[in-house]
Amino acid sequence: MNPTFGAIIQARQNSSRLPGKMVKNLLGRPLILRVTEQVSYSNMLDNIVVATSDGTNDDQLSDLCLKNGVKLFRGDLDNVLERFIHAAEKFEIDVIIRITGDNPLTDPLMIDQLIERYNRKPDLDYINNVHREGAVHGAGCELVTLDALRRSYKIIRSLKNPEDYTEHVTLHIRKNTDTFNTEKFYPEEGLSRKEISYSVDYPEDFKLVEKIYDNLYSDTRPFNTREVLNFLDQNEALLELNSDLHGPLPEY
Repeated sequence: MNPTFGAIIQARQNSSRLPGKMVKNLLGRPLILRVTEQVSYSNMLDNIVVATSDGTNDDQLSDLCLKNGVKLFRGDLDNVLERFIHAAEKFEIDVIIRITGDNPLTDPLMIDQLIERYNRKPDLDYINNVHREGAVHGAGCELVTLDALRRSYKIIRSLKNPEDYTEHVTLHIRKNTDTFNTEKFYPEEGLSRKEISYSVDYPEDFKLVEKIYDNLYSDTRPFNTREVLNFLDQNEALLELNSDLHGPLPEY
């Protein structure tokens, strides 16, 4: 049988750096709906699910998703790995595209490129596009099979400090490439810019993304990384908004 591909978008409201950011207004719509809008432009996904916590802090986010027809799963706040596994099981997703809810400039073309790569090599457990030479921080995603997450979780639960990994979903897989069949994805030339970040972690990040949306948004097509980077190269002063806030992406 052909595998089912689904994006699982992890989101929460209790961010210490920008509380309530998932429902923050970005050009007339809440941030989380801008993320799902971008992801919906993928041509190869069977499902899109927002996975948030079952804590009361995320009630507003959950209500917002349900009222707007977004599929929703609620699970443990801290054990995000278990949340992903249960979300994939509920919505019958075999191969997961992991996306974070603070990335309203996720590139749907890269989603499809990861899936195309997996279809050529279906023995892969994981494809990494969030490493230092991968996508711009805020544009990328990861592909991981449900089977790999289950195997990873089984190992993690036997460790002395499983919480070191359960919050990060794929960290254990990325650090154990001898156990899992993994591959790094490298974007097209010019689309890997490790000095740039437009993931919304801080208020300054949100200001930067607002500027990008104000200038480039169209309701008939998605953002793509090349046009965003061209805009930022032509407006270099905007990068000063958050240039001192983000460290380097991990090598793994």
